Amino acid sequence: MEYQVACECGRRTVVTSGMAGTDMICPCGRTVAIPALYHLRQQAGLPGYPEVAPDEERARDEFRLKLIELTPRVYVTRTLIAINVLVFILMTATGISATDPSIPDLLKWGASFGPETADGGWWRLLTATFVHMGILHLAMNMLVLGAAGPLVERMVGNVGFLLLYVVSGIVGSLVSLLWHCTLVGAGASGAIFGVYGAFLSMVFRDRESIPTMNLGRLRNSGIAFLGVNLILGLFVSNIDSAAHVGGFIGGILCGIVLGQQLSPAAIPGRSKRNRFVAGMGLILILGGILFARPWLGDVVRAQHELEQFDAMESKAIDLFNRALAQWQREELTDAAFADILERDILPDWKDSRRKLKSLSPPSEILRLHLGLVVEYANLRQTSWELLATALRTGDHVLVQEAWQKQEGADTFAKRMVEYLEKR
Repeated sequence: MEYQVACECGRRTVVTSGMAGTDMICPCGRTVAIPALYHLRQQAGLPGYPEVAPDEERARDEFRLKLIELTPRVYVTRTLIAINVLVFILMTATGISATDPSIPDLLKWGASFGPETADGGWWRLLTATFVHMGILHLAMNMLVLGAAGPLVERMVGNVGFLLLYVVSGIVGSLVSLLWHCTLVGAGASGAIFGVYGAFLSMVFRDRESIPTMNLGRLRNSGIAFLGVNLILGLFVSNIDSAAHVGGFIGGILCGIVLGQQLSPAAIPGRSKRNRFVAGMGLILILGGILFARPWLGDVVRAQHELEQFDAMESKAIDLFNRALAQWQREELTDAAFADILERDILPDWKDSRRKLKSLSPPSEILRLHLGLVVEYANLRQTSWELLATALRTGDHVLVQEAWQKQEGADTFAKRMVEYLEKR
């Protein structure tokens, strides 16, 4: 059956019974809340419900009307979905893979990574919640946000929902950073876990006012979302379960504050509750950052030393290869080649290796990375020291041993890179 609803601009639009209890966008740009079926039938001069209508359907529509009265327009959820989708479109428009973006590309667009975030990039705690690791990652998160967001937004209000989403997302990113600082974090799932956490806390507080039908629908989508993410987190190494747990706990805390009786009398108190959540979120986030900074200092230093070693290694290998080519063409004497090794290559190499060896960051993966690089540096250093000695003494046996060490260092370097890429 068809009904008519009116927008504030005066335009009347035909809707069907299947659209009851939803929202639509008027051509003028305003959001129009379509009344529950019970009220559509009353407006059309029909009985509110057929005699066979179940009580839970009536309760659902009355609950929907109550929510519309509390929060007439739902636009924060739509805006957040639009921002996430827009960021993904812009990423792919610049040539980034839509199914498997690389880590450098994710970091370029604001994903969180311990050494980058802790080294003054704290803004990544927020931007990471709008960056996704492929279209499937984006689609799953946005479908669940679209299912749960409008209901929770009406329950806590537009500003309250925005605060809930942002605080949960940042807290999730922060917990992820503390739990595994070398994992690249991206995606809205931490914030979405927070939305479900808030809903759960509000359900426990005011369970009787929420119809069973609404609870069941949200419960099913929530269980599917939570279950898939938690199960994947057990078997897939790059699933950020820490962000999910952090966002969920952050959402519960926000929900405890934002929760209210679903009646117009609670509306005047929203502003006070929003300020409290904003203050609580700020304290949690700043407290977490202050706690993390000293602990992550060694991570930042280790990352800096690894980057400096990479730059130094590239320069040293290039210098060695050029000197080797000149020596093979007999443009360099044995003594001149040895001088280049001992004067221009080995001092910086030894200094960088010593700095790497002295570090002990809190991350097990980073310690493993450092250990492998130090072992590689030892192999390369030994081969060059043997070669310099052989060149000065004219010991051909020692020259052959030096080349064997050199080949061993090359092989170790290739295997190390392959192993770290898998990690």
